[in-house]
Amino acid sequence: MAPRQEYTGEENGYFSFPLRFLFYTLFSFISGSICYHYGMHFYIDSDEANYYLAAQDMAHGNFTLKGWVFSPDNFWLIDILGMATLIKFGGLGITAPHLMAAIWWAGVTFCALCLANPPQKTWSWVRCLPVILFIAFPPLYEHRPSGFITFVPYHVGTLFYGLCGLVAAQMISIRKNSVINYLLLGITALPIFTSDFFGVVFYVMPLVFVSLLFRLKGENTVPPKGLITAFGIAFIISEFIKIYVHHNDGFIAHTLHSKFISIEEMPSKIIYTMKSVFDFFGVDFFGHKVGSAIPDLIKLIPFLVFCLFLYKKIKTRKAYCLIGFDYISSSLFLGGTIIFFASLFSDFSLYKEDIIRYFLPFFVFYILIYTRNAQINKFLFLVPCFLISIVYISTWGTITKTKSSFKDIFGVHHQMDTAYIEEKLKENNLRLGYAGYWEASVVTANSQGRFLSRAIKVSEREVSNSPLGHDQCQLSPYVWISKLDWYKKSNFENEKQIFFITHIYGEEHDSWLLQDRVINNLGQPDKIIPLGDNLAIDVYNTERVFACQSLYTWEKHGKRVDL
Repeated sequence: MAPRQEYTGEENGYFSFPLRFLFYTLFSFISGSICYHYGMHFYIDSDEANYYLAAQDMAHGNFTLKGWVFSPDNFWLIDILGMATLIKFGGLGITAPHLMAAIWWAGVTFCALCLANPPQKTWSWVRCLPVILFIAFPPLYEHRPSGFITFVPYHVGTLFYGLCGLVAAQMISIRKNSVINYLLLGITALPIFTSDFFGVVFYVMPLVFVSLLFRLKGENTVPPKGLITAFGIAFIISEFIKIYVHHNDGFIAHTLHSKFISIEEMPSKIIYTMKSVFDFFGVDFFGHKVGSAIPDLIKLIPFLVFCLFLYKKIKTRKAYCLIGFDYISSSLFLGGTIIFFASLFSDFSLYKEDIIRYFLPFFVFYILIYTRNAQINKFLFLVPCFLISIVYISTWGTITKTKSSFKDIFGVHHQMDTAYIEEKLKENNLRLGYAGYWEASVVTANSQGRFLSRAIKVSEREVSNSPLGHDQCQLSPYVWISKLDWYKKSNFENEKQIFFITHIYGEEHDSWLLQDRVINNLGQPDKIIPLGDNLAIDVYNTERVFACQSLYTWEKHGKRVDL
């Protein structure tokens, strides 16, 4: 191990271990509190609502989530288990997703502070300042896309597990508590292997690759054998867990289909990638008035210093970037770089700044590279930290007094206020019905089950201009993140009327339910309740809806299965 180097700043800024722990805990608590307080003023979307409903189901005893279908990243042992714990033992309702997100972000902050100081240098609180400025004080006061950290499941929990593993790897590199830390490596990798492959890309693979690279260099900081053994055992256990879930008819997940983005979409993707990075750092002042851009300008100089550091490092080392860093910094560099380019060139079927979630590890990792390897100018970061704290103090009370809520932070019309929909459903004595994906479960979750709205879509077969017979109906369950039991006909048998929340106009998309497509399948509704310019509640007699048999079947592997 390299000899310990003294901090070269004006003061060492050294704290004893107990004081460090209190220091980390204080700013982690502040970070989590910010995330929770401001997050409660962001509307959730149906992705988050569905995972919340899954967590409710788990809390009520369905641990393997029998009957559920998830996206390729199922988040079972990460966000769902976390929320289920809060619901089961904390008695939480719809606030559970926001509290879970706040806990994850506090954990990310704590681990980032632990990793800010490399062990070969004397510890200094000065190196923690970039973490405090950019991570502990996220720009949530601007209600922009970076606000996704206040939601689950958006890989923040996965990042927390990865950072915990990096802390364990750093302890191994200085020969401390090796057995315990190898165990921690396996424990953090297990939920990732089971629930979110994204973490394998930025956490498991870089640690193993860099360990092998350092061995070839003659350095034995973290032995590849021990690392591969810990991850290998975790992977084997995860496979047994998956077999257990399968044999107990637990949840199933869609298959991951990766593809590259088309060349025509690259200019737009580059623009939104840059906007995502600017939003993370809180320096996206483009298009904003000078007054509202003041918080962005406060962080601008530290951000430019950070960029200058990276430019000099890359220019100096070029193809040898991994060689000049310590083991953890090299792993952070490789993991962050892989994630950045994978997110840039991959097609995730996401629009605009909805892609920001995939750049989170890049953002956190590169900040840590900076704190571990640069000479930090104390006042350059301390003054912005002080000014941003004033911004939070001034906006904290304002957002509470005005009861402000922010929707559509990604600009893709997925977050929505459902209060006016719930009011109309209550006025018309409607309880069960259907909607497009982005309206359905968010109504169910926000109303705490008083109204049950299930996501459906129109199949891609050609639609005729007249109502179809029951064997030709094209309305079918939107089985993406949902429970198959929701679509059973027996759930609707006691209802006299069934509602459909529809868009009056809009682009053809299977996530939106257009009114004319419903009419083509079921005929004219018995009643239409307007909901503003482009939404309506279409009410049908239950027997008319029951004639559409495809609403109660699921196409699995090309075969239709009755629900």
